[in-house]
Amino acid sequence: MHTKFIQQLATLRSRTARFRRVALHLHSPDSRDWGREAIDPARNARERFAGDTGPGIFADELRPHLDLVCVTDHMRCGLATRLSSTTGENDDFMVLPGMEVNFRLSPPLGFARIHLLTILPEGATSEKFSRLFQGQAGIPDDAQRNGQEEVTGIALDEWIRRVHDEGGICLAAHVENPQGIRCQFRQTAQETLRLFTDGDGVALERENEVPENLREYLLNSGLDGIEVHRSKDVCHYRWTSQVDGKPRWIATALTFDAHTVEEFGRVDRVTHIKMTRLGLKDLRAALTIPDTRIRFPDNLPSPPSPRLLGIEISGTDKSFFQHVSIALTENLNCLI
Repeated sequence: MHTKFIQQLATLRSRTARFRRVALHLHSPDSRDWGREAIDPARNARERFAGDTGPGIFADELRPHLDLVCVTDHMRCGLATRLSSTTGENDDFMVLPGMEVNFRLSPPLGFARIHLLTILPEGATSEKFSRLFQGQAGIPDDAQRNGQEEVTGIALDEWIRRVHDEGGICLAAHVENPQGIRCQFRQTAQETLRLFTDGDGVALERENEVPENLREYLLNSGLDGIEVHRSKDVCHYRWTSQVDGKPRWIATALTFDAHTVEEFGRVDRVTHIKMTRLGLKDLRAALTIPDTRIRFPDNLPSPPSPRLLGIEISGTDKSFFQHVSIALTENLNCLI
């Protein structure tokens, strides 16, 4: 009886912003450590995802669990670009091509190598990624890389500028890990202060004002986002600017970092991002207003069940509304 009306609401709803299931950091068999903790070796076999049918099979493993996926293999993008081309541009499921880049920081932090998630628009080719490595003589073509190569001799803000010039975004990966920016800053400060004091870790960090140094470094770099392990870590990347007195922050997302098919179903690692359409354009927009557009599993509002799908008003030629259909989303709806 109401089939046509429900179909109409679905069409209208497709034009509204709603939270999508997103993984910004996910690996494929192109990564050197793919399948390192596989429960089912046969299901994770690299051969299963090879050839012309491989990308489609890989996408089928992802589709039940996620709406938008950024495949970011270690220093490689071959399978990521093929996956993006295979899934195409649609509003049900999409893969964005990316790469987890090994990046050597500039002095005085030159001893530290961090990981940066470099994500380009849907359909981007391997050649577009290669342009980012201009002047990097030690980095061969994509197929010849082993994942251990690193970008050197370039400032962090310059690398991010290159990514932006190609239409992409750049996020700092797993910042609380040994390869993460926050951890590197802590180590630098603590190792220096140990020469002068025997205080504990908290005291060392406070005395050397590591958080303030980190904030300035991250803000000036132009990063689009930061990966965190827990939602409560978001507070580390929000503060009041000393320049204009206004709150400033860098968007945060949960680290997904899956290396096996079984890990694709980890609902506790999914970042929920509010977008109108799947794609890098809406993803980039959401990162600029994270307070309302980004949610983690433990702070995502649960939609009521049952809930209203929409409203249909039928009137006459004398009515203010002669005929109108309004689709309601699972988020906040305001009728004025």
